[in-house]
Amino acid sequence: MAKQSALKFKQLFALVVASAFAAAAVFMGVSMYGDLNAEGAASTAMVVFKAVSVGVSILFCAANAKMAMLAREERMSAEAA
Repeated sequence: MAKQSALKFKQLFALVVASAFAAAAVFMGVSMYGDLNAEGAASTAMVVFKAVSVGVSILFCAANAKMAMLAREERMSAEAA
């Protein structure tokens, strides 16, 4: 029973973290788009930094979503046993 609760918490935590990284990617993408449309306000380095941040956030989001899926599968197999 305790193991199932721990696995459920692990799954929930991974989903929350994945959602946070997805929100960060959206926010940074919108910020980058705003910088690109501004008249000379943003430097190229800032736009590149934001683009890389979006990419990294998407990768972390996918990794945490996969972790949540694996935790769910582990919890299901623990319940079946």
